[in-house]
Amino acid sequence: MKHQLHVFPGFGTGGSQRRFVQLYKALPEWKHTVISLSDDISAAGLCDDTNRLDVRTLKLRKSRGVSGGNVLKLSDLIKEFSPDLLCTYNWGSMEAVFANRTGSRLPHIHFEDGFGPDEMDRRKKKRNMVRRFALRGDSITVLPSHTLSEIALKEWHLQERKFRYIPNGVDTDKYLPRTELPEKGPILVGTVAALRKEKNLARMLRVISKSSGNYCVCIAGDGEERPLLEKQAENLDQEVSFRGNLSDTSSFYRQIDVFMLTSDTEQMPLTVLEAMASSLPVVATDVGDVRRMVSEDNQPYILQAEDERGLSSALDDLMKNRSRREKIGRANRAKVLQLYSQQNMFAAYQQLFEEALHTR
Repeated sequence: MKHQLHVFPGFGTGGSQRRFVQLYKALPEWKHTVISLSDDISAAGLCDDTNRLDVRTLKLRKSRGVSGGNVLKLSDLIKEFSPDLLCTYNWGSMEAVFANRTGSRLPHIHFEDGFGPDEMDRRKKKRNMVRRFALRGDSITVLPSHTLSEIALKEWHLQERKFRYIPNGVDTDKYLPRTELPEKGPILVGTVAALRKEKNLARMLRVISKSSGNYCVCIAGDGEERPLLEKQAENLDQEVSFRGNLSDTSSFYRQIDVFMLTSDTEQMPLTVLEAMASSLPVVATDVGDVRRMVSEDNQPYILQAEDERGLSSALDDLMKNRSRREKIGRANRAKVLQLYSQQNMFAAYQQLFEEALHTR
């Protein structure tokens, strides 16, 4: 059985980790070792059958750049496991990229899914230089958005042949629209997000406070921002419920009427695809590829992050118009079926993994 070694900055339930779980389940010919550089390994709980999965944590010395000691430690680890393929994820795993370059030189795929708050508006020059150097050679970089592809070309100066645009995919047999829409009952606006600062759920609550609509708000997810958000929600006229982390969000999407995303930074959020597959309209900040992802009918509801009054009006418009919600929802699901199916993503990654194995 072929072996992949993965180095994650943390193995929590974020977008790149959830995509790993999708691929883990779909490609049974691989076994996997996951090294998490933080104590959060909650994504391991999403893997039903863990016979092919070994998850470990590793503590490295914190540094602003690339630490030689960390590189040596990771180099020894890569040699110890001796996998067929090394996979690294985002800036937090860059020392593992250098460890491979200076040591085993295994076939290598690097995944970039976006940026933290410190790079969401402008990338750091030093990090651009490090990425440019580390990701040259035989490494292949995978990018899930057109926005990131442009950054790779213009800021990291990667050659087009050295990176792949592979959009995220969603299980359209699992994420389904409601079969029956209730005639009565509260209208629900919901979101699924890690409650971190860059997801800016505080903006979502401010937008809702400016709304004239009478509806309920449901938030699925957890994180360090939750106490502040709960306190902010106490001052709203609308009822707000915090559902915490859900192991299966498919039923959650079928309970809500409009999906909302108010992040400061995203690239190709899987939650938006899941909402679209569930035939939901989306009100969102214009970040990453979100505007390109949604259907043409939905695009007027994707607005600049600073336009909170506009986001509130967009939400009110959808909440008051059931037929418009249903029309946009149908168009969103059709676009997922056409462009963002899980099967398309699996085929692209299977081809990429085989290509990487034959690249030195």
